[in-house]
Amino acid sequence: MEERKPDAPITADANERPVRPASRYTSTALASTGGPRHFHLLWDHELEELRPILKLVSDHLDEIVTHWYQLYALHFGDQRTLAEREFHEIFYTNLKRNTND
Repeated sequence: MEERKPDAPITADANERPVRPASRYTSTALASTGGPRHFHLLWDHELEELRPILKLVSDHLDEIVTHWYQLYALHFGDQRTLAEREFHEIFYTNLKRNTND
């Protein structure tokens, strides 16, 4: 078996995405908690990898929320509780804030 450097990516086969070594997931900011830094779900490098996607979401946010409302109306029909304007205000405002932070 070939010896692997401590910081080298680990892969099961050539078709899989490399798994980052544990040292990449460690941050001095996390030393006390041991968990991900953002929303207790995401590491710094994962948030950086999401940046292009979040930019696209931010650029097309109005279209996305409009589509979501159409799906909401289709799914809940006459039993829905939010008018389109309320739905848009809630989701657009919160998503705009979270994708721009």
